[in-house]
Amino acid sequence: MSNELIDLNPFDLVIVEGEDSRKFLQGQLSCDMDDLTPENSLIGALCNIKGRVIADFRVVDYDGKCYLQLEPGMGDIVSEVLSKYIVFSKATIETKNDQFYRYGLLGDSAEELLSDLLGSAPIKSNQVLRSSEALVIRVSGTTPRFEIWLPHDGDLAADFHRALLRNTNTEPRSTWEIENLKNCIFHVDTASTELYLPETLNYDLSGIINFNKGCYTGQEVVARMYYRGKGKKRLFYGYGTITLRSDFTETTVSDNDGESHPVLAAVSADSGESHFLSILPAKKVEQQSTFTIGTIPVTVMPQANYP
Repeated sequence: MSNELIDLNPFDLVIVEGEDSRKFLQGQLSCDMDDLTPENSLIGALCNIKGRVIADFRVVDYDGKCYLQLEPGMGDIVSEVLSKYIVFSKATIETKNDQFYRYGLLGDSAEELLSDLLGSAPIKSNQVLRSSEALVIRVSGTTPRFEIWLPHDGDLAADFHRALLRNTNTEPRSTWEIENLKNCIFHVDTASTELYLPETLNYDLSGIINFNKGCYTGQEVVARMYYRGKGKKRLFYGYGTITLRSDFTETTVSDNDGESHPVLAAVSADSGESHFLSILPAKKVEQQSTFTIGTIPVTVMPQANYP
C-alpha cells in the first residue's frame, strides 16, 4: 500500500488554558487529564448529566494549553457547555480554528517516511511527536496512520508539507473516514450530539472512557451501565455492494427478524462498495445473523479489537 496524504480540514479546536485548566477538565471529561503530557494525547468525551455523549475529541498539550480537537461545528457547542462551569476556575475557554492545518498520513510505510523526514515517528497510539515543522500524532488502526498538525505561520511547516506531497499520493477525506469505519471509530457531530450513551458507541472499549479516574459529568450513569451488565447493543462495522447517499440519516440495517437498526456513518467508495457503522444487537452479530440494507445483503464484522 502506498502512503496517502489526506486533507482533514476543516475541524474545530477548543483551547482551555490557565492555572486550573487541567483540574477543571478533569471534572468534566471522561479521560484522565493526569495522563496528558506533551508526548501523549488523550481521546475523551464530554457527557451530559444523563450520561449521553455531547462530543468526543482528542486532547493535546500544546505549549501548556489543552487543545480539544473536534468535528466541524462542535467547538461552539462544547465551549458553551464548559463555560457554564468554568466561571469558578482560574481558566479560560476559546474556540480557535485558524491555528493549524490538519492532514492524515496513511500507509504501510508511513512511519518510515516520517522517520526519514523528521528523524523519528510516534510508535504508540495517541503518542505525540512535536518538531519545529509539525505536530504528529499516532492514530489507532490496523494500518499505520498519523494526524499531522501544521502551524499556519511556519515556513518549516510549509517545507514539510511540500516534502509530504512529493512522497505520497493525495487522496480524498473519504479515504480517512473509511479507515475510521473499518476500525469502528465514530465521532459525534452536530447531528448526533446528546443522542447516544458511550457504551452504545463502544467508547468504553476504545479507551475514550477511563473507569479509573474520579467523577465527571454523567459518570454515575456511564459507570452503572458498564458495571451492571454487558451492552446488548453495540456499534459494528459493515460493508456491502450498495451505494448509500451522502444523506443516509434514514438508512437502516435490517436483521433476520425484520428489525431495523440505525446507520450512524457511511461512506460509498468509487468501487461501488459502501462502508458503514450501525448500532446492532451484539447477540445477533455473534450468532452471525443475516443483515441487509433494503434487499441487499451486507457483511457485518465481529466486535472491533481496540488497542
